[in-house]
Amino acid sequence: ASDIIEGSWVGDDTGRAFATCGMNDVGKRYGVPLFDLKRDKAVAIQTPIGSIDVCKQALDSDFLITPPVLKGHCQTRITRALKNMKGCITDAEKRRFHRDGLDECIAALATAIIPHVTIVDGICGDLDFEEGGNPVQANRMLLGADPVKLDAYVCALMGLPLVEYVLLAERHGVG
Repeated sequence: ASDIIEGSWVGDDTGRAFATCGMNDVGKRYGVPLFDLKRDKAVAIQTPIGSIDVCKQALDSDFLITPPVLKGHCQTRITRALKNMKGCITDAEKRRFHRDGLDECIAALATAIIPHVTIVDGICGDLDFEEGGNPVQANRMLLGADPVKLDAYVCALMGLPLVEYVLLAERHGVG
């Protein structure tokens, strides 16, 4: 069975995001159910920084694909494969990640849940800020099985040094 799973950012509604992005139509057209991870149960997974509550549906997935958009981020400089997995944790964890430091938390999350495939949408992203405003038409898609290596490659594409969470994830033995 296939599902499209998502947990929108804190303060937003995943159902509204599905509707805005056209995912309701995609799900109906292909017979793929949509699942709001904000309504899911969480499982505590031990990581190098302690326990992280990860949504059960994501953990139970036979084949997890994550489709981040190539864009900059105001706190972590980029948001790609590893950071995109924040959609698979509870809102309480998302808040904690920001409170305790995104880089270390994102790297630790990579030890708890790792996608099988990452497809980075680099068709038109914003290399400066996660909410847009400075779109850059790049006309490229990136595919990879190793999210750490893929995020490192994207740093090079953007002319950035490796971001902290990529370095930390590698130190944790991921990628």
